[in-house]
Amino acid sequence: MLLAASLFIFTYPLGDDFIRAWNTKKLGLLSSIQLERAVWSGRWASTSLAYLTLGSINFIRYYGVILLFFMGFFAICLHLLFCTMLRTSFQSKTGLLTTLSFLSIYWAGMPSLGEMYWLPGALEYHASIAIIMLSIACLIRTGRKHCPLRSVLGITGTIAAFLAPGMHELLGVMLFIILIGGFIIAVKTHIPGRLYWLLAIIGAILGGIWTISAPGNAIRSGYFPDRYNIGLTISITGTQVVSYFPGFIADIKLWSGSVIIVLLNLPSPECIRRLHCTGIAQRIFPGSRPKWIGWIIIPWLILMGIILAVPSWAMGIPLPGRTKNVLYFTFLVGWFLAILVTIRNYQLRHTSVGKSVSSIPDAESSGNSSFQKFRHKTVLKLALIVWVLALIFTRNTINALDDLFYRGWIFKKTMIQRDAFLRHAAAKGLKDVYVTYPPVWPHWFNHCEASNNPAEWVNQALARYYGVTFVTLSDKQIAIPTDAPLPIPCYPIIAK
Repeated sequence: MLLAASLFIFTYPLGDDFIRAWNTKKLGLLSSIQLERAVWSGRWASTSLAYLTLGSINFIRYYGVILLFFMGFFAICLHLLFCTMLRTSFQSKTGLLTTLSFLSIYWAGMPSLGEMYWLPGALEYHASIAIIMLSIACLIRTGRKHCPLRSVLGITGTIAAFLAPGMHELLGVMLFIILIGGFIIAVKTHIPGRLYWLLAIIGAILGGIWTISAPGNAIRSGYFPDRYNIGLTISITGTQVVSYFPGFIADIKLWSGSVIIVLLNLPSPECIRRLHCTGIAQRIFPGSRPKWIGWIIIPWLILMGIILAVPSWAMGIPLPGRTKNVLYFTFLVGWFLAILVTIRNYQLRHTSVGKSVSSIPDAESSGNSSFQKFRHKTVLKLALIVWVLALIFTRNTINALDDLFYRGWIFKKTMIQRDAFLRHAAAKGLKDVYVTYPPVWPHWFNHCEASNNPAEWVNQALARYYGVTFVTLSDKQIAIPTDAPLPIPCYPIIAK
């Protein structure tokens, strides 16, 4: 995680960031948000946050801090969700180790690592997932019998559910499905707080209506000529299933990490006794049939199917890198959630079903207690060694080390020099500016760099933000005067 955080030092704004910063400077905050909704995207919550962030601070200087803030929010919400599911305190060692293990596996196996180090990927995707996790965690906590902040948590969960579709429409659909399942479980088990699940569903619907009703959605979809093709969607989806999931499943990091998380979260007899005394176990696991199969596995598969099929249907192309990350994250969450619930189900059935609560054996009174503890620690150490080695020798880790010790410094130095050169050229009134390519690119870099064509939208975004006429990439960095008029933006979101 320290390696992942260190790469934020080398991040630099690109493409969309300069467009939104320029629009805010030219039109103001509200008009910029209205322009994007009218001509490009209905994601009102994420675009509002982006415009507010880029228009209110020196985003070039503090770009890494901005990204770190949103990714930190993502990590905190993930930790809150895990602590809620595990019924542990926010400061518990078990919850913290589980969160760190999960984040390490996710970062090391992320299909498109660069999306984490670019504002649209960090905000529209990771922050969106964080809001979904926040909503779910708050709503689950409202179902506890002794919850002094039930109304506060319920309102927070409802507001988050309203915001989620405005962050990203695909993730809003996913949250809606989860909320429907949660509401059914809440009604079936008669737990407190089920009203808030219903309010969250209503909030998600309202937020989704405002998102999909944006005029810009139709304009943006026009850039994808193969959209809405059922046959192409089926073909792309099938190809992606074969391409992605064997690699997801046959991953040493996943299996060794699963062993670690299992051993960290084996419930003690005291935990089992407490569940039975409160009656929670009997309501969640009635009879002899494991109910988690229906409530965990099936929604998990449905959500992954939506992630695979819906973007391919809407765009007619394979999943973009940031959507692949969402797929991988959903796969990991469902995988580990199924494991944790299976542990609880197994322990409840094989240690206490048919017995009185007082007959649950105490770990200290068992004759094999010392041997079991030794075996537990030995397996945990072996799994930890395998897991660490798998993390070290994964592609993302090796590339990140190269970026940390070599590529990142050169790239960031070049981009800082470019920024100073463009500002100096604009101050001198030299309008036709040629800037150089960075000598090397970070491995994670895959976003919206300018080109040798000044009419490209990225070049136009840079030119407008810095107040010059043309920006062109070349072998040498020069600036010359020109009387050429400002080019007409070829990208509808750029303010004229």
